[in-house]
Amino acid sequence: MFFGLLVNRIFDNFFFILSGSKNIMIALLVVVPYICCLLYVFLGIVKLKPPQQKHYKIPPVSIVVVGRNEEKLISGCLEALIQQTYPQRLVQIIAIDDGSTDDTFNIMQKYAAQNNHMVCLQTGRSVWKSRKKNALKLALETVTSDLVLMTDADCRPHKDWTLAMMKNYSDRTGLAAGFSPQTTFKKSLWNDFLLVDSLSAAAVSAGSIGWGNGVTCTGRNLSFRKSAFQQAGGFKRLPDTLSGDDDFILQAVSGMDLWAIQYAFSRESIVSAVGPSNWRAFLAQKKRHISASKCYPLNWQIGYFLYHMSNFALWAGLIYAVFGHYYLFLIFLFKLGHDAGVLYYFSRKLGLKMPIAGFLLWQVLFVVYNIISGWTGLFGNVQWQQTR
Repeated sequence: MFFGLLVNRIFDNFFFILSGSKNIMIALLVVVPYICCLLYVFLGIVKLKPPQQKHYKIPPVSIVVVGRNEEKLISGCLEALIQQTYPQRLVQIIAIDDGSTDDTFNIMQKYAAQNNHMVCLQTGRSVWKSRKKNALKLALETVTSDLVLMTDADCRPHKDWTLAMMKNYSDRTGLAAGFSPQTTFKKSLWNDFLLVDSLSAAAVSAGSIGWGNGVTCTGRNLSFRKSAFQQAGGFKRLPDTLSGDDDFILQAVSGMDLWAIQYAFSRESIVSAVGPSNWRAFLAQKKRHISASKCYPLNWQIGYFLYHMSNFALWAGLIYAVFGHYYLFLIFLFKLGHDAGVLYYFSRKLGLKMPIAGFLLWQVLFVVYNIISGWTGLFGNVQWQQTR
């Protein structure tokens, strides 16, 4: 009798340990890919160093701004570009109207007439899905400098932005990307959320660039050598997608051993942009952005898939923890701490503060919008529309 009870207790304990080990193994399968992705991004950011330049000479640069139906915002952007502290004799500003139906082109013409170093153009019918690709091709046919600096009509560059971005170039630098947070220009929880979301996307950009394997960036704050882009295959190399031209330019240049790539960290290099003012506009923008990832290199598609599946599983584990599996709370706190650590480090390198309330809201909404916009962006019908 006693022997039988002892055997049963031993087997009960054995299966309890086995069950616990199984749970631990499942937890590790979820956590390890997630932490590996974060480490890749973090170490890539750490690796980034400004180029070594013994005798820096300010190079000529062509600044390109593309706008479509931006009559309310284009003046502010052009004013900011005209007031750049960069030597005017070394700057060419190219303003391109991308098929506007409002007064955008007339405003561009007015500024071009008043500034000799500025030209304004209109695009014709696009042969690609992306009208912006057509505008960029026209810009590269017009530039007078090898170095090209891009922004958008809804952006407000700092007066030292051009100089800050050009300082990232050495003779070997083929491309330099910068941070461009979306903002409502008003203090609010939504604005803090937009900042943290911008930080998270930019951290991936900087981390991948740090490893010399750039995958994503923003055309609101991007510069590259025309010669490097042409050597990489030019527009023939880019997929015909509605969005993602900036990402594909980065991927093309970073795929060449001849050229180095950089990420700008100075406060002056940051370009704020008018972001979506509500959830619906935000989801539409994300849907368009995510649709471009179908043409990313396979290794990055797998990496993004593992990251998002791990993140979703960790959130599911948090819900499961309510039913008695309390160790899952600790695992989720572990994930939360690592997310905060990477974004805090990145924001400090940029000279910014990460808003805690915005970070917590982003944690929740990040899962939600990737489920909604991820599915519709990858498998739905994606169309270009103003997202404000």
